[in-house]
Amino acid sequence: MTPIPSNILAYIRRDMRNVPGWLRKGAAELIAEISCAQTEAGIKGDIYEIGVYHGKLTILLALLRSDNERIRVCDVFSDQKQNVDNSGGSETTSCSQFIANVARYLKEDIPNHRFLIDAASSLTLSLDKVEKNNRLFSIDGSHRDDIVEKDFRLAISGLSARGCIIHDDYFNCFWPGVSVAVSKVLLEQKETVAPFLIGFNKYFVCRVSELDWYHKVTESLKVRAKRNGWSVEKSEIFGRSVAIICDKSDVSYYNFHAEYSLHQKLERVVAVFMGRLGVVAGRARRFLAGLVHG
Repeated sequence: MTPIPSNILAYIRRDMRNVPGWLRKGAAELIAEISCAQTEAGIKGDIYEIGVYHGKLTILLALLRSDNERIRVCDVFSDQKQNVDNSGGSETTSCSQFIANVARYLKEDIPNHRFLIDAASSLTLSLDKVEKNNRLFSIDGSHRDDIVEKDFRLAISGLSARGCIIHDDYFNCFWPGVSVAVSKVLLEQKETVAPFLIGFNKYFVCRVSELDWYHKVTESLKVRAKRNGWSVEKSEIFGRSVAIICDKSDVSYYNFHAEYSLHQKLERVVAVFMGRLGVVAGRARRFLAGLVHG
């Protein structure tokens, strides 16, 4: 498989940390690997991103464009009255700040004919605006279930025949509306789209007709993944096979929390014991004082 170009690796491993946001290095590398595999296979199309924050992922996606491909992004930016669930927190950015962030790494003036910006809520988007030829479609906008559902349905409609949807926060316990909405749509359209990869808080979905190809791509990532110290596992979701690639620290997450929970229980036992010991000691002092003064 074609290696990730050096300029993109440099952004992921060096420069990306300087842009605010929650995109993990492992997620960025998985996205880059899939995009390079698409390009090698002759899969062409545009790129769409809902929810950009300060542009951490936007920069990567823009760097992954081929010559005639466009990227289009949608965000409310500083118009926070449209941020109905406060996803992204209070550290918002204006559209002009976002443009400055992205332009710094792309070395081009944006917006332009290959970089388009929809400064609005994703609720205003339609298929006419998104179009149907997106080979990569990232969703990380509102986390409210009704909006997530609309965004996900729009992404499916706007996906090219061999494209891939990258959904954020499906397994994030702080945003249960994401998994509720995405699961609802996947169950309804289980003969149309399905997940093929889970990794680093990203949930990768493609058309059912392309599952075999994307499974081969994820299989080819095993050597590189292990070289990076990642764990590569297989599981099943919605009755279909799915690959899981993550840090080994993520694999031990629940073991850690089980141990931590045990540690907390022991602390409580000791605290109760010491408390009772204190009561006994207090009673002993009062008894001895009574003897002395009696």
